[in-house]
Amino acid sequence: MTRSDHRLGVTPGGRTVAALTTVGVLIVIGAFVALVVAGIDVADTLPAAGDVARDTGVFRAITAWATPLGLLGVATLFAVAIPAALARVRGGIGERRDALVESLPRLIAQR
Repeated sequence: MTRSDHRLGVTPGGRTVAALTTVGVLIVIGAFVALVVAGIDVADTLPAAGDVARDTGVFRAITAWATPLGLLGVATLFAVAIPAALARVRGGIGERRDALVESLPRLIAQR
């Protein structure tokens, strides 16, 4: 790992976190699109049409799997992205602390 990779936060584990975060976002987007398409499909039916029951069934079937899938995507984001961001902040604070601990004796000696 090069110094610039370290400065930018690119680590082998960071790539896994980025991949899992992307998967979580794609799951949420896919579930959202499926629910929107199902809602539009049901809204396009005419009241006099005989396919209202079929379209309502399709909508209920899609919501039966799309809603839990969307929740899975949100859970993936909360389980991966937020802890990774907090770990990165904690690491940055640790680096600043280490720099201060190294330079503080020199600063005190110069006074």
